[in-house]
Amino acid sequence: MATETDIVFESDGNKYRLILPRPVIDQLGLMDAEGNTVPIVHENRMQLEWLAQKIFSWFNTIHDKQVFVTKKLNKKKRIAIIVLALAALAGIFHNRLASLLHLSAGYIAVSGFALGIIAFLQLLKYYALGLATGREDLSTDQQVLELRELIEKDYLK
Repeated sequence: MATETDIVFESDGNKYRLILPRPVIDQLGLMDAEGNTVPIVHENRMQLEWLAQKIFSWFNTIHDKQVFVTKKLNKKKRIAIIVLALAALAGIFHNRLASLLHLSAGYIAVSGFALGIIAFLQLLKYYALGLATGREDLSTDQQVLELRELIEKDYLK
């Protein structure tokens, strides 16, 4: 995820100010009571560059983790849909499968039904997990708390 920071010099206070992109500010919760962005300032430009790198390494890690979880859930959903479709086909063609495999039609019908129920429940679970990962609150993440504490201690006016 390519987002840019900017470090500007404030001549009135002889300090540098770090300007972060909006998604990073929203994820870190760097807002005051009125909803304005909290200024991150320091007299050393290198310190602000280090802080920006640390923030972006965290932000990219969180973003990559969310993408990985989403891809993994989508793969599991596809597998559950395929198993559900196979169970439906087994239920529809249970007589033909029974004669082909030399088994009782009841065994195939019951097995297809049970497999279909299990696949359907798994599919519901994966959809629920997909909805839950989109609404995750990252403000309780340990890295976020440490980063916010560092910013509040050393970089706020």
